[in-house]
Amino acid sequence: VQQQFQLSDGGAVRLTIARYYTPLGRSVQKPYVNKSKHDYEAELFNRFQDGEVVKEDSSLLIGKAYKTPKGHTVFGGGGITPDIFVPYDTSKLPKALLKMYYKNTLSNFVYQYYINNKTRFASLPSANAFEKQFNATETEWQALGNYVAKDSILLNEIDAKSKTDLLLRMKALMARQLFRSEGYYEVLNSKDAIIKKALGVLNKL
Repeated sequence: VQQQFQLSDGGAVRLTIARYYTPLGRSVQKPYVNKSKHDYEAELFNRFQDGEVVKEDSSLLIGKAYKTPKGHTVFGGGGITPDIFVPYDTSKLPKALLKMYYKNTLSNFVYQYYINNKTRFASLPSANAFEKQFNATETEWQALGNYVAKDSILLNEIDAKSKTDLLLRMKALMARQLFRSEGYYEVLNSKDAIIKKALGVLNKL
């Protein structure tokens, strides 16, 4: 639910004014009570500082405990904590990749490659087929290396994990050229630790 507020220049801005609740009556919004603007905005940073997103037992259970109708213990006041914890990957990107992403070099390479090699993708009719069947070859990896070298980016500076991450992002960007957002997220979600964990749990139900 939004409310429109008029601006002095004749424009308007719409702000969300409603609060949203789960079927059990728990608010999904963070509380504003007894918090300064700085405290509210710094909460996400503090979660990283405290290790809450990395170690499950570092997340403090605060507020009053109560039981759901099915006997599950939950705590009020601290937001909704997931029942299943997946740690956040805190490994740092090497400078080569940061520079590549910042300058949009990878996206530019993928676009040029797609324009010049459309026949490479002719046998892939869907986002799902692309995700399962397409993998970058060594030739494409070398082509990327030659392209990014123009921006003084050297792919031999990255480790094996970073190479895997880079190839995944390159594949996702290629999928977006063909199938837009559906293709992009089909590829990224196939390797997403949180989604894989969730699907594993759901498949056991």
